[in-house]
Amino acid sequence: MEAGTDGSGHASAFKYETPIWGDMITGTKAELQALGLAVGMAFPREEAGPRRELNVRDSRGFPAKIEHDGGGRYRVRIPFPGRSQPREPEIDVAPGVVKSEFCLYDYYVGKSDGLLALGLVSDGQFPGQHGMRRSRVMILADGTVFDGPRGKCDGAGSKSITKLSAGRFGVHVRVGARVEEQRWRLHDLRLHEWQARVSALPRPPSLRRRPEIDIAVFESAVVVARSDEKFQFLLSSMLTVPRRAVAQRNTRGDT
Repeated sequence: MEAGTDGSGHASAFKYETPIWGDMITGTKAELQALGLAVGMAFPREEAGPRRELNVRDSRGFPAKIEHDGGGRYRVRIPFPGRSQPREPEIDVAPGVVKSEFCLYDYYVGKSDGLLALGLVSDGQFPGQHGMRRSRVMILADGTVFDGPRGKCDGAGSKSITKLSAGRFGVHVRVGARVEEQRWRLHDLRLHEWQARVSALPRPPSLRRRPEIDIAVFESAVVVARSDEKFQFLLSSMLTVPRRAVAQRNTRGDT
């Protein structure tokens, strides 16, 4: 959709995408609320709104995550149940240490003593130790500490040690070319199987804009009405007159 305005002065680049796992929507606050998303709520980075993301449910009951996308626009992710892409399994390889296998590397997460026991890291090479960088340390395949750019330390057997929390670290170990090729083939096979399975599932109807609701106009009208004394007086009279009439009928005994 071409850029324009949504009536509230914000640049509009509304986009409604339908990947196989759910819905992805980009638009202004008014455009998203016109779809029934987070109506009457403060959006991320607004006053009284969440700092990073707003989690709500759409009119179909699916969870929706709203994030700021810059320039007065927001991005919404709405995943459908049972369609998430399978993640790599975690394998227990030592007490307190788990391993995940990815195409380019093996990833270990655990405490320093468990990683030491596996021989993945030598004592004195953890981030934050004397002479080491504070948050990440890179190790060449021969075991020496590498102090150059990260992209220059990516050969088979090289390692990147990252501090995750107090006493807990993540270790990436680069695999060789043959293992990488085998893993890519397996990855592509699993990806095609997942895409075929999810694509065969029935898709819920897309969210529709409610033409009778213009959120920007509605919010503006509410602000004006609250400050209009004559309107408030008339509204109060309309709400109380029926009650007075009923009370008078009861007093007279009318039926």
